[in-house]
Amino acid sequence: MRLWRAAIATDQPLDCEARVRRADGEWRAMLHRKFPLCGESGNVVQWFGSSVDIEDRKRDEDALRRRTAELQRLKDQLYKENLALKDEINEASMFEEIVGSSDALRRVLVQVSRRAVRIFGPSAIAAGSSRSRAPRHSR
Repeated sequence: MRLWRAAIATDQPLDCEARVRRADGEWRAMLHRKFPLCGESGNVVQWFGSSVDIEDRKRDEDALRRRTAELQRLKDQLYKENLALKDEINEASMFEEIVGSSDALRRVLVQVSRRAVRIFGPSAIAAGSSRSRAPRHSR
């Protein structure tokens, strides 16, 4: 109402959004546009305007903002995961370069792994290997 009174007082058009309570008691977002019609003397003769219910549009815009924020969060998470995977690939490549990819070495590593399973048990080996690497999301 304050903006409408100011528009009347200054003979300026009005373009604003406001919450309006309908006859059924529900509050809705409305877009109000009012324009003065001036006579030959330059004085306002009449006001023309419209009020459009924009509640659904406002709700859709809000949902779009939330979805956009969620997509940005997922994009950032994927970027971090991609960097972590890149680091893992680089580490694996360096291991291959240092240790080599000889069949003899692979046989020795398999034997060591089998003995470790017999000595410590499969669950201890699995638990140890999961503790030796930090999870990606914490990097």
